[in-house]
Amino acid sequence: MAESCTGGLIAALSADVEGCSHAFDRGFVTYTDDAKVGLLGVGAPLLEEKGTVSHEVAVATAEGALRHSTSDIALCITGCAEPTDTGGQEGSAPFSLAQRGRPTRHQAREFGPRGRDETPHSSLLTLLEMPGNRDANLCRFQN
Repeated sequence: MAESCTGGLIAALSADVEGCSHAFDRGFVTYTDDAKVGLLGVGAPLLEEKGTVSHEVAVATAEGALRHSTSDIALCITGCAEPTDTGGQEGSAPFSLAQRGRPTRHQAREFGPRGRDETPHSSLLTLLEMPGNRDANLCRFQN
């Protein structure tokens, strides 16, 4: 899994599920563009042209996480939790789900101005409910 705006929240939640080590290989917290390029192989020109918070970058990030792990599935969340000077829309969150041998799925959400506390949690819930997660044999998360 690759996270940006959730800052490792999804990886931490995954690691808290007993017996989930069979499904959770590793997580990437790629908060900066340099991290996306260096750790996941996301193209710098793509980041510059489309922006970090875009469909294309979310797909490339999920596919990079899949390539750089032994997992059969990789999730990506990137987003903008607060106003930025780079033109990112506050509350925007693109999600992607990459699976070996299947097309990468994408979903975008607009949460609006919820801030740094609420946006990551809303993103987490959206990611868990994203189509494909149930048939991908992911760990079940319980409250």
